[in-house]
Amino acid sequence: MITVDKATVKVSEQTIKELVKAIEKAKVAIEFTDEPMPDGDMTTEMYNQYKAARGEIIVSSPYAPVRFKVAIEKCPNSQESYGYALEYKGDK
Repeated sequence: MITVDKATVKVSEQTIKELVKAIEKAKVAIEFTDEPMPDGDMTTEMYNQYKAARGEIIVSSPYAPVRFKVAIEKCPNSQESYGYALEYKGDK
């Protein structure tokens, strides 16, 4: 899911590659759970760790002011596909 309010988003191929790499790394590094989030106060870092364990990671860069929240597919075929495809296929 991508949520954008009142903006135009232009994403480069390199950004997409970096996002995919971060997702692949997270899927290996994170132990996922279906347990509910714990109650009580927690630091932002702890909150982000709990959310990551439930399939929502944050990908950011120290060089750009944009952060991506990515819902990771924790098990195969568990996310809806929108069927994105290239609109312009070139002259070939």
